[in-house]
Amino acid sequence: MTPTRPDARFATTAWSRVLRANAPDPVAARLALGDLCQAYWYPLYAFHRRRGATATDAEDAVQGFFAWLVESQALTYVDRERGRFRGFLVAMFRQFLAKQHEYATAAKRQPAEPILSINSGDGEARYAAEPAVEATPDQLFEYAWAVAVLARAMDRLQAEQVAAGRGDRFEAFQGMLTGQSELSAREAGQPLDMTEGAVRVAVLRLRERYRDLLREEVGATLDEGEDLETEMRHLLTALRPNRR
Repeated sequence: MTPTRPDARFATTAWSRVLRANAPDPVAARLALGDLCQAYWYPLYAFHRRRGATATDAEDAVQGFFAWLVESQALTYVDRERGRFRGFLVAMFRQFLAKQHEYATAAKRQPAEPILSINSGDGEARYAAEPAVEATPDQLFEYAWAVAVLARAMDRLQAEQVAAGRGDRFEAFQGMLTGQSELSAREAGQPLDMTEGAVRVAVLRLRERYRDLLREEVGATLDEGEDLETEMRHLLTALRPNRR
């Protein structure tokens, strides 16, 4: 897993980034809007795919939607009292899809320097890997958002470990963190000349740090006064859609 660039994660709350996207400074506004697009393009892509769109149509729709946001300056009219930014965004996307023919010009007109370059192959590969569930488009949007938050926290953990000179340990133990490794602590430690006990301690510390980073990532999507524990429970719920 490759660490994200520093400005690709939730360094501030979503609503704060929306306000920055409306800033008079065009450079700051463009960076903020690019950050929002990077964070939310795949959940919107998965949302539209689950509605029955083809991969090409979903890619075009998301690209067109973000181009329309730039063209229309729609974020200028955001009302923070209407709830979570991601809820507002998917509502705006629904509106865009419903009136897409009216926005055809904006959808086809890209900025001189595109805000976001979507890798359609990456999006479809991620969509194909989604769990086989009976989920509505809205549930899949929330699931994709939750997975993206987990990934950002893991990317930060990896970056920290590499910076500390422990990248080899992270690579060896990441599967134990995610539950995807079938290696025992003894087997995982052998290539690193670490005892079973030392591996267990190292994994425990990684898990604790990952939990802290995850809470930071979730907390960064909230505004002052909003409850972190409630949002953590929502994230866990979003990660457990009903399987077929």
